[in-house]
Amino acid sequence: MSDNKLNHLLMSVDRLKEVQRIQYDYFKHLTTLSVGSIGVIATLVLKVLPEPKCMVLLIISIISFFLCLLASLWALTAPGNAILYMVGIQTYAAAAPENPERHKEAVEKESRKLENSLNQIKFFDIFTKIFFLVGIVVFLVYVGVNLK
Repeated sequence: MSDNKLNHLLMSVDRLKEVQRIQYDYFKHLTTLSVGSIGVIATLVLKVLPEPKCMVLLIISIISFFLCLLASLWALTAPGNAILYMVGIQTYAAAAPENPERHKEAVEKESRKLENSLNQIKFFDIFTKIFFLVGIVVFLVYVGVNLK
């Protein structure tokens, strides 16, 4: 691998690591928002709406936020793993001129692990967005029904 290609690879991996740090923060903040939403729902039901109607909507909203919370917590490991695999790729790529064939296999192995982590992040990203939005929409419908 030429020095120019190696430098380009290392810079690309550094940028991708920063994206994964942002992705980690996204899931971390989503856990906070989900817990806060469940708290707001509990406060609203206990303090503001003493005789709530249409409890099914409330239950659907709480379950949606809870599923979003669980998925966000589960997803927190994926960006960290992706960063570790990227560091491995950088390490092997930097050492490639010494033993190209051995390091090529190691880079390919780390690349497959990285691809799996990125696919996991995509899945959890879609899952959390859907359930968070469902939780919000259903909760707003519930509030609309009860404030009439």
